[in-house]
Amino acid sequence: MYFVDWTEPTGTDEEYDLHVNSGRLLEHFHEGNMTYKSEGITRKTPFCFIKVSPELAKERGLKDGSTVRLTSQTGSVKGRVVVTERVKGKELYIPLNDNGDLAVNRLTLSEVDKDTDTPAYKDTAVKMDLLNLHPNK
Repeated sequence: MYFVDWTEPTGTDEEYDLHVNSGRLLEHFHEGNMTYKSEGITRKTPFCFIKVSPELAKERGLKDGSTVRLTSQTGSVKGRVVVTERVKGKELYIPLNDNGDLAVNRLTLSEVDKDTDTPAYKDTAVKMDLLNLHPNK
C-alpha cells in the first residue's frame, strides 16, 4: 500500500448530468459469467439494476422498475431502476455483475487511473432517458 494524491473527477456537465459509480455485489464478485450459473445466487439477484436516489426519481418521474437508458460519451446501456436512499442526488450506482444490457464497461471512457492504471469506473458521466415507466405493461 502507498499514499496517492487526490485526483479531481472528470465531472458532469449540462448534457451528461449524472455520475455513475459502479462496484461489486456480495453475491457477484465478478461479471456474473460464473455466478449466474448458480441458482441460489441468481435467485437473490436475478437481474442487474441502476440505483437512483429518491430525489432524482422524483425529479425525473421514475419508479422502482422503470426502464431507463444511460448514455455516456462512449456508449449506452439500459436497465431497471431501483429507488433507494443508498445513493444521493445525481449519483447512480450500477453493479459490475452484468455482461449484457447493463454492462458498465460500455459507459466508461478510455481514461485510466493514474496510480493503478485501471479503467475509470468511478468517474463516468451519463445522461438518462426514460424508456418505460411501468415495466409490466
